[in-house]
Amino acid sequence: MHKMSAYRVVLIRAASASLLSSMMFTIMAVYYVQEIGMNPLQLVLVGTVVEATTFVFEIPTGILADVYSRRLSIIIGELLMGLCFVIQGLVPVYGAVLAAEFIRGVGWTFVSGAEEAWLADEVGGEQFGCVYARMRQVGRVGGLVGMGLGVALATVRLSLPVFLGGLGSMLLAGFLALAMSETNFVRRGPAAASRVGDDTPCRERYNPWRPMRQSLMDGLGLVHRRPVLWMLILVSLVLGIQSEGFDRLWEAHLLAGFRFPMPGTLEPVVWFGIIGIISTVLGILTSEGGIRYIDMTDSRTALRALKGSTIVSALCTIGFGLTGHFWPALVAFWGRSVAGTVFDPVYTAWLNRHIDSDVRATVFSISGQANSLGQVAGGPAIGLLGMMVSLRASMLASGMLLLPAMALFRHHEGHEPAPLVADTEPLD
Repeated sequence: MHKMSAYRVVLIRAASASLLSSMMFTIMAVYYVQEIGMNPLQLVLVGTVVEATTFVFEIPTGILADVYSRRLSIIIGELLMGLCFVIQGLVPVYGAVLAAEFIRGVGWTFVSGAEEAWLADEVGGEQFGCVYARMRQVGRVGGLVGMGLGVALATVRLSLPVFLGGLGSMLLAGFLALAMSETNFVRRGPAAASRVGDDTPCRERYNPWRPMRQSLMDGLGLVHRRPVLWMLILVSLVLGIQSEGFDRLWEAHLLAGFRFPMPGTLEPVVWFGIIGIISTVLGILTSEGGIRYIDMTDSRTALRALKGSTIVSALCTIGFGLTGHFWPALVAFWGRSVAGTVFDPVYTAWLNRHIDSDVRATVFSISGQANSLGQVAGGPAIGLLGMMVSLRASMLASGMLLLPAMALFRHHEGHEPAPLVADTEPLD
């Protein structure tokens, strides 16, 4: 198969992966609660397994991507994540779900960091922000289709979207193996070592641990030298602390705390599909506005966008927890979703512009590991709060935990960014 341009591959992957993910996750909470019978703490512990695994494997797999191949890392990750959901669709048992989520955690670490690093190298540092935002936008379109498919398949059998989504992810890995190129990556592993002069001992040239260790030290050194990277990584930690409880429990909060309109006519799984579709449409519109009006190469504009979206997210999360009415709760949920649509691409682009190419995946993985550590620390606590007090209390706690991120942004306000890295060719 002829290799495609990076821009086309990333858009195809974004649309396909989001379609499959939305097809599964639109109904996943209902599947967990109604088919497997999970309680709030068990729901959060599923996420804790993923995040604990991510915390352990994030940096090692990021280093492997920087040393050997980001393309191969993405393919392996996609394959493992597909396997996770095939298992969950076939074996609706809590223990099997935890084992599958461990596999998913390992797979996610292969993709996390490697995808952003591969994209930045292939399309260039200056164009990364816009391309990444466009990728997210195309992903939301795919997600919109996936939600409809997930709901339709779930009306036949709740496990069907999960199994087919996993199978589709494995097929996507096969497509990437055939279509994905890697033209601007400079390998730091044995192949690079073999080009060293003849006076270098063979033992030193082909030691696989040497470039991996060097990549880790270079990445940590870069973070140490650039305070803005420390700030962004601490923000990632804070977001992890507050996000895990909300992401795992918001559906359970709606199921337990609200009376859905038109009972007997529209099942909860259909309502979650409708909620997700509206959230995705709002995300597409917001993303287009962000691409047009947010200059991701300007530090002050990026900081304002991050601060504003964090404030909106905190207020909407608190509102989601406080209200006792169905429609205001949905408005608050959609507001949080829109805020995340603004935050994610700006954060990633701002982080990317401060990273040197040869340690890009490693530093992205350090940020991802900070997020995972936050989720491991915050998720079980918020889940336990949901069991012992109420799910409403869990939602309020998630909103309040966003306040430290605001303090970090305020502390670094006015920080001047490092020069942009312009390192490759224009798009097709």
